[in-house]
Order: sequence, then C-alpha cells, then structure tokens
Amino acid sequence: MTRHPLDPETAERLLSGPAAGPEDALGALLAALRAAATPAELRGEPAVMSAFRAARAGQGRSRPRR
Repeated sequence: MTRHPLDPETAERLLSGPAAGPEDALGALLAALRAAATPAELRGEPAVMSAFRAARAGQGRSRPRR
C-alpha cells in the first residue's frame, strides 16, 4: 500500500475548511460528518438507545444459533 504523508497544515485545512482540490471527496465526507443530524436521522434514536441500554445491562443477549 502506498502511504501519502499528511502534514499538519493539510490535515487542519481538510478538517476545518470547505472541500477544494483533489481532496474534494474527503472534504465532502468530513463536512457531512461535521453536520448536525436532521430530524429524519434522529427519528429512531429512542429505539436505538433503548436497545443499547438493554444490551449493556445484559438483557439483550442473543442465544447462539445451532
């Protein structure tokens, strides 16, 4: 695998600025990750959090398939 060095200035520009140049796809992805969730994306949050809490409490253990 070819490794491309990422200097601190480039990293900061990608994380804080708008997408520009050959990194457009990466910049667009990072911008989407920084964006606030929409109401549609949060609609299932209560069910997800309930399932997560049940799993953490040991109540959501699945049985092994035979």
